[in-house]
Formats: sequence, structure tokens, C-alpha cells
Amino acid sequence: MQDLKNKIEDLKNVAEKLAIEIKITNLNDQEFHIKSGYCKLNGRNLIFLDKSLSLKEQTDVILHALKNFDI
Repeated sequence: MQDLKNKIEDLKNVAEKLAIEIKITNLNDQEFHIKSGYCKLNGRNLIFLDKSLSLKEQTDVILHALKNFDI
């Protein structure tokens, strides 16, 4: 568990260096089906994470998003 927390913090640091903001929020909406992942909104790079995701799932979403960047 602690290993995953450290990994997620490392990934957040990488994202921050790439000017990618990570938002952890409730994406469970009755009208719209919104999934965790990367998007560009008003010129800002964002990764949205559903707060109901496990740490492993959050790590996977961030890793998948960062694969699109030259790091």
C-alpha cells in the first residue's frame, strides 16, 4: 500500500514538471458517463481521476496519460 502511495506521488511530480494538473474528483454523474483520464481544457493539460478508484487504478490512469508525453 505504501509502495503504491509513493509511486502515485512520483507520478504526480512527473506530471507537475510537464505542466499537467491532476484533479481527483467525484466523476459519478447521473446524466453523463465520465471516465478518468487525460484531457486538454482551455489550453490546460489535465488528468481527471475518479476519487472512487483504487490507488492501483489511479496509478494506471496516470501512467497511461503520461505515455503520450516525451519524458
